[in-house]
Amino acid sequence: MNNIRIFSVIFFLFFSFNSCKNETIPVINIDFDIIVTGEAPNATISIVNNTTGAETYSWQFSEGASLNVSSYESPSDFSVEKAGEFSVFLSSSSSGYTESLIKTVTIPGYNPVVEYENIPFAPDELGYGRAFSVWEGRLFADDQITKDNSDLIDFVFIYQFEAFFYESADGDNQDVSEYFYRHTKIANLAKQISLEQFAEMENDSIFKSIDISTDNGTLTDLDLPIVITFQTQEGKKGAILAKEFVNGNLISDIKIQKY
Repeated sequence: MNNIRIFSVIFFLFFSFNSCKNETIPVINIDFDIIVTGEAPNATISIVNNTTGAETYSWQFSEGASLNVSSYESPSDFSVEKAGEFSVFLSSSSSGYTESLIKTVTIPGYNPVVEYENIPFAPDELGYGRAFSVWEGRLFADDQITKDNSDLIDFVFIYQFEAFFYESADGDNQDVSEYFYRHTKIANLAKQISLEQFAEMENDSIFKSIDISTDNGTLTDLDLPIVITFQTQEGKKGAILAKEFVNGNLISDIKIQKY
């Protein structure tokens, strides 16, 4: 009886050893090329997948691409709007085994701008709103601002004694809310961007060439239209085209760096 048990154990170990010995581990040679065509914000990317031995592919792409992830073998002709470093991550698998690779290229060009049109800045608490949030892309009326959402506000429109100016949310003159914490640099009088340059702006190239400092200047309707520049707490640069007063509201367009 003991001999039978010993033989069974030996047979099991021999069989297990040979099974492991005969198991084939797939060889995955992972590699790919990134082909960039054009410049941001209108660059195009195609991937040439040189990987061998893989059955599945999982791609991930940096911010600014029209494609975030893909399972195609060779993703191609997708757009990238953000200039600068762009990374591509590939994970390739076969029979439970996985190899990964990341590559980075530089996208030439400039970043896009985000535009908001015909924003009606109100002169007092009774209008559409005096406080603007870049993150939300909209005005906040005084009664919409709370301690919980006040950190979204970047700047405030101030109207006093027939004069006006834009001020940082944490400025001394605003009476909209006591909760504002964000700091924005605003150059009311610098005229760093012309009306023509604002109208033709399709990317952030002009913002790259200017430095913005707060000047605490005031304006009147005689100064309209005028372009006012600003820089958010995160460093994004933007411009406000203050166009005209309509029914007491200052109608303005805003363009700001997307990235």
